[in-house]
Amino acid sequence: WDFDLQASGRSKVDALYLTGQFRPVQPLTIDAGFRTSRFTTRYAADTGTLDGMADVLVDTTTSKNTYTAALNWSLSDDMGLFFRINRGYLAPGFDTYRGFQAEFHDRGQDLFQKVRQYELGYKLSKDAFALYATYFRNKVDGFPLCVVGGIVPCVLQKNEAQGLEVDAKLQLCDRVALGLKATLPPGAVRKGPK
Repeated sequence: WDFDLQASGRSKVDALYLTGQFRPVQPLTIDAGFRTSRFTTRYAADTGTLDGMADVLVDTTTSKNTYTAALNWSLSDDMGLFFRINRGYLAPGFDTYRGFQAEFHDRGQDLFQKVRQYELGYKLSKDAFALYATYFRNKVDGFPLCVVGGIVPCVLQKNEAQGLEVDAKLQLCDRVALGLKATLPPGAVRKGPK
């Protein structure tokens, strides 16, 4: 197996963020955020047997909009429930442009991963104890799956994962604390590569 690579590239992101929060009734808080981004990528790569000629050329500018929104319900001064929705994108890296040249150049795909996330959680914060428990469900469209040098072509997957994240802290005294961070079950993938 032999694979040579000589590459150079540059990527830049310009973004504008807007956020806001309001309280329609006393125990309920609503917050939201919006971001518009412009991604610029320039990349050249000579792959395989190096001959000084670029096999991959990328010069692209893409704009994407993302948002987040949440409802926070205060059950008391130190306890609450929340629900959050996130919709966003993960920009492709240089390896993704190299592995998916045909999809990008021939089929016009922008190769951005579309990410949707939903969270439902409980939070408790006392002087000596804190607990955050969050059920999450993630959906990712366009997740790249590649084996460099493999005989199977690269594919863009659709993945779904769900689980429960738990973050707890017990303050025993001024200098001693116990912490727990766990994901239960460990982010089970429901659809996608086996």
